[in-house]
Amino acid sequence: MTAILPNPDPTPMPTPPPLPEPKPMREPEPQRLPDEDPVPNPDENDAPPKHAIGIVLSMTVPI
Repeated sequence: MTAILPNPDPTPMPTPPPLPEPKPMREPEPQRLPDEDPVPNPDENDAPPKHAIGIVLSMTVPI
């Protein structure tokens, strides 16, 4: 059986380059005409429920 000896002159591992700092994510502005005012999105909760549990609850809970 052969013995595994340590390397007498180990070369150090090179240090990795520093990671770049992440930039904050920004959503692009929607394209609109110059005279067009920004309009907020309608609230999705104003629509009646479309899934089965929401329909059952809407039938049992008075509005």
